[in-house]
Order: sequence, then C-alpha cells, then structure tokens
Amino acid sequence: MRNYLDISVFISPGSDGNYQVRVSSNEGGQGHSTLKLPFRLGDLAGVLFGVEESTRGLASLSKPQAPTPTKTVEEFGVQLFDALFQGDCRDVLVKTEGKADDTPDCDGVRIRLSMDLHGPGMAQVASLPWELMRRQGQPHPLALSNRTPLVRSLDVPQPSEPGPFQAPLRILAVMSNPNDTPPLNLQEERARIEKDWAQLPNVKVDFATPTRAGLLNQLAKTEYHVLHYMGHGDVDPAGGGVLLLEQEDGSRDPVSGDDFALILKDDPLRLVFLNACKSGTTTDAHPMSGVATSLIRSRIPAVVAMQFPVSDQAAILFAQTFYMRIAQGLPVDVAVAEGRKRLYGSKHAEWATPVLYMRSKDGMLFGPPAATSAPVAATPTPAADPNIFKVFLATTDQNLDKRQRELGKLLRALEWVRVLDFTLPDAPEEHAPLVDKMMRQADLAIHLLGANPGQALDDEDPPDTIRTYPLEQLRIGLDVARSQMIVLSNQDNESIENESYQAKLAEITAMPRDKQRLEFVITEKNSITVTILAKLQAMIDARAAALKRANTDTSKGRAAFVDSHVSDQEQAFDLVDFLEKRDVETQMRTSSASSLTSLANLDDKIRKSTLYIIVAGKVDKEWVINRRNAVHKYALKSRAPLLIAKYSAMVEARADEADLMRARLKVVSELNDGDSSWIEGLFAPVGEARS
Repeated sequence: MRNYLDISVFISPGSDGNYQVRVSSNEGGQGHSTLKLPFRLGDLAGVLFGVEESTRGLASLSKPQAPTPTKTVEEFGVQLFDALFQGDCRDVLVKTEGKADDTPDCDGVRIRLSMDLHGPGMAQVASLPWELMRRQGQPHPLALSNRTPLVRSLDVPQPSEPGPFQAPLRILAVMSNPNDTPPLNLQEERARIEKDWAQLPNVKVDFATPTRAGLLNQLAKTEYHVLHYMGHGDVDPAGGGVLLLEQEDGSRDPVSGDDFALILKDDPLRLVFLNACKSGTTTDAHPMSGVATSLIRSRIPAVVAMQFPVSDQAAILFAQTFYMRIAQGLPVDVAVAEGRKRLYGSKHAEWATPVLYMRSKDGMLFGPPAATSAPVAATPTPAADPNIFKVFLATTDQNLDKRQRELGKLLRALEWVRVLDFTLPDAPEEHAPLVDKMMRQADLAIHLLGANPGQALDDEDPPDTIRTYPLEQLRIGLDVARSQMIVLSNQDNESIENESYQAKLAEITAMPRDKQRLEFVITEKNSITVTILAKLQAMIDARAAALKRANTDTSKGRAAFVDSHVSDQEQAFDLVDFLEKRDVETQMRTSSASSLTSLANLDDKIRKSTLYIIVAGKVDKEWVINRRNAVHKYALKSRAPLLIAKYSAMVEARADEADLMRARLKVVSELNDGDSSWIEGLFAPVGEARS
C-alpha cells in the first residue's frame, strides 16, 4: 500500500485574461495566487509533439503544428512550475513535502490538478502539459518521480470509488485500425500483451471485436476491471474528442467521447487506458467533450490517455511498463510515473504525452479486498530455478504468535517454499549465532512486528527495553540477510506507546529504501498475508527472469552493482534505469555511512556482479576512493573477475541519454580478466520512437 499526502491545486477563471489558483493540503494549509499563462500550446511545436501524427492520430481531422521550438523542454517545465506555484501557494507545497519527508512510511506528495473547465479560457489552461513541471535547478520533472505523482481531476460533485477488488485482474483489449486509416503496429502491441500480461499471475486478457456491437457484446459477457483501447484518436474542433472503431466492413466508425462513455457506462470498470493520440485533449468549443474527460464525467475512477500525438513505439513501451507495474501491485499514478521513466530521453519528450485523470481518493484501484471480505491471496507460481525458495519467519511479539503460526502453515503448504525451522534456544547467548546462520541461508526473512517490541533478551532489563528477540533478529538481518521484509499493521502502529520502540521504527523507516534487501510495509491486518505472498511472487519472478537472462548469450556477464551514497541516490536511480533498459541485471545499494562499515556483507552481491559502479557526485572524494580501494582489495583476494567503474553523477545534461552516459560512466579497473567488451554496447540507442 502506498501512502501519500494529497495537495489540491484548483484553477478557475480570473480577470484580465489571468486565472485564480487555490492550493491546499491538510498539512500545509491553504494559499492563493494569480496565474498568468507563460506560453501557449503552439509554442511547444517541435519540442513536445513533433511526432508524426500519422501514427496514432489522423491528419484528416487536424494538422500538426509546424515545428518551431523557442525553448527547451526543461525551460518550458520551469516556466509552468513557477507560474503555478508562487507566493503562499509554493509555501503550501514546501510545507506538505516537508511533512511527507518527516512522516514514517509516507511515500511522498500526490499533486491533484483540478480545473473549472466550464469557465472562459479554461481549455487553454487544460491544454498545457503541466506534466512538464520542474523546479529550477532540479534534474527531473515532478511527474517523473514516484515521490510527486501528478494526476488531473475535474470539478465534479464527488469522487468515484471502486468496490473491493477480487482477483483475477480482467482486461478487455480493443484493437482498431480501420482499412481507410494509416496502418499501426498493433500486432506488436498485441504480441506484448499476450506475452507479458497473459503470463502474469491472476491476470486475464480478452480481445473484443472493434465494433460498437462487438464491444457491447463482450462487455455483457464478463465484468472487466480495465478496458484498453489501441488505435486512432483525434480532436474534431467542431465536436470534441473522437476514437475510431470499425464498421462491419472494416471502414472507420468515429465515436465521440460521450458516445464511448455511454458504451461503458453500466460496466464496473476501474480503469480505461486510451493508447491513442489526443485522447486526453480538450478543445475551446467543447472543453468537457474530450474522450478522457467524458469518461471521467461518467464516473470511471481513472483514465490514462494521450494528450498529444504519440509514436507507435512510445505507445507500446509505455503500456508495457504501466501494466507490469499494475500487476506488481503499484497504484495507477505510480505506474504512470514508471511508464514515463521508460520513455524518458526520447527525442520529443513523449514521456509527457500520457495524462492521468483520476477521481478516486487514491491510485489503489486493484488493491486487496475490503476488511469485510476474506483475504484473497494468489499462490506463488513455480520458480524457474529448481532450488526451493527459503523463508525465515523471525520471532514476533508474543501477541502475534497465532498470526505467525497461521502464516507459517500457509507458506509450508506451498510446493516451492521452504520455511526454515527455528525455535528460541534455551541460552540467550546462543540466539545471535543461530539467527545469523538462519538469515544467511534464507532467501527472504519476514519480520512480523506488533504494538510491543517483543520478549526481552534478558529478564533483568527494564520494562521499556527494546533489547528484545524480535528487534535483535532485525538488527542481525540488517547486517547479513539477503532480503528481508518488515510488516506492521496500521492498528498496531497506532497503538505503540514505548517511545524507544517508536524511535527505533522511525530510524528504520528513514533508512535508504532498497526493496531488493529491505522493505518496510505498514498495512491493514487483513492485507498482511496478501502483501507477503505478493512479495514472494515478485522475488520468484525476479529469480526466473535472472535465470532466463543467464541462459541467453546476449546477457551473459551483464550484471552490475551500483553503490551510492544517500546524497547521490536520485542520480543513482537514473543510472539503474539506464542499465535496466539495456537488459543489465542491476542491484543498487545506498549508504548514509561515511566509513567502510556499510560495505560489510556485500561480498555475495559483488561476487554475482561483473561490473561494480561507484556513484561519485555530491559525496566526498574520500568516500569514493575508500570504496574503490576496498572493492579492489576484495576482488584481488577472491580472484573475482570484476570491472570497477565510476559514475560522475554531477555532469550536466548536454546531449542525448546515451552520449551523456558515455561521458559519465568510466571503467577505472579491470581485475582478474574482467571483460569490458560489452560496456561500449550500452550506449547504443534503445527504444527510439518510430513515426
């Protein structure tokens, strides 16, 4: 479960061609300002929507603007941010972000952008790509970070909340390419759907005939959660947004946004994904008649659409990444941010083309059932690796013994999981060595924490001690465990009275997040089992994917370990994203320590890597030198074939992504016959947009 603080931004008509802005949040209060549009949509031609419109749009209804860029996409983004967040409105944002940073288990600030589209001139405001917004001097836009997801909403009477979700996730896909329209590469998109979606656990995909009758008939057969449209879209200046379905003879059948909403009106859809040009666009004449806005008005909880022309390849890659994240249990707004990252670096900034309209209170459209329902948990599918997946259930607070026994019984019933047997030794001094041994064997250590810190290690300790068996096992796990998961219910979290225990949990929450090694989840009691099984499934899938990569010629020897100080964490994430796009199996570790103690127990991780990268940016040079010398010494001692590289995180952008990475990433040592021949291949373009 992702937890965000919401900040509401409402724009309405003002005077003298300007607009009124109201920004509010529970944590930051309320602010008001006057918005003067810094530019018009046409100024972005050639910068944001220079993609050929013949891909997923129609030149017959509207013609693309001539590419006449006046500024960079970064400059446009700064202008938008400065125009919207100024004065006390910016203060509200800063206060809310500060509160999010100080709140344990808070994932960030969700920015909800809402507009009064009925007001004069508001279509001009809505037409601007607010998704470009970035602070002056910041390397990335807000919408590209999971810490600041940006969603749009309409000034509608009330939110629309879907009922309890019951697996499987059912997706209805519609492929429409009438024979009198430019051809689209829908077969590649379908192939990816069938390969990626249909093989995911608890995901079912059906395809509907792309006619009005075919769509209605398929919706009548089954209740779907998602409708995914791929085809042509556009905006008719005289009539609003349209999608193209097909007639029985294969010719085009233009369907307005309102008519499309009517087709879907009586179905319990949670999400509509419109992979078509301008499906998220509004017009001056009909500001509420865009396809996306029509669907939101008809009470669809969330709509993902494209606000500008989008290339075929960008549409395919964005959808693939988006659905993979949804299947992993991420909220829809976070999945959109992840999809944007997949497109980041494209020639025409197509990462800003997707737009998310959402009227639900959060993005968890496919979360666990409500508390009144019995938990529905997917059984993890077999791992491709023939080895059994080993789990260590750490000792819990005595009040959680029953829950631990039930969870252990469930896990032992799974064919692909082995729960390591463990009982508390009679002598307390035997506890730490035994736990250390068990942790090193386990693929995953699960800590169930409660409202109390647990049984004391020594009966002589004072009553408020946090020197307990559960927390001692957690301490050992932080040093030696391959991967561990800490789970605490919301109810127990709110009942903690021991101040030392509260401080300890806050300390753990503030540690740099690395889901491969440490994940701290606070969730509802009835969701704990679902959450743990989802974690197991993700790890099993990752193991299967790693095994598959290891068995392919193109991926042999392509494994990297990224080592970063916490001050350079954001730049390190950029590097990880770059490597993963190029099928390099990548692990990342961030440290706040200035000494070499944070290198302890990395032997196993480094041994599995062929490339060790030190992120050198804001951190002191001495830190970088010490890391390099320590790893160099380890590799020589162990005879591990290893490349040691340095990533200069503070180099400013001055070229495309591959050229920039070439300038930043330098191999500084080749040890024990480490092979650097594949490094040069990293800098070939990946996923170039096709027009």
